[in-house]
Amino acid sequence: MTLRSNKSGFTLVELLIVVIIIGILATLGIVQFTNFQNRARDTDRKNDLRLLKSKMAEYYAVNERYPAALSALTDVGTDITSDAVSGTGYTYAATPTGCATTGGTACTDYTITATLAGGTSISVTPTATNL
Repeated sequence: MTLRSNKSGFTLVELLIVVIIIGILATLGIVQFTNFQNRARDTDRKNDLRLLKSKMAEYYAVNERYPAALSALTDVGTDITSDAVSGTGYTYAATPTGCATTGGTACTDYTITATLAGGTSISVTPTATNL
């Protein structure tokens, strides 16, 4: 009389191969999702700068000078004047240094700078064409 073993199932090697494949696919998915988020944030930053450039042109048309600070743009919210991810404000420099919003030295130029996800900076000035 012979004992016959009728076992069915997966071997340990087969299970390990499946776990490794799932791990590789999950890693690729996470990397792609992170890249997508960074591109979306960069697009948001560029759109913010375009809007600020437009609002600066409106301010200049009314006041014949640029504001000394972004806070002078009363028709944009703080969500536009600061980075949506980090919460830090975009770097703003009105020139000449020490210009004033009323009287005194008029602000005749400006630069607004934002840092993209990759660490590079992008800036906008009245004549900028880099956006």
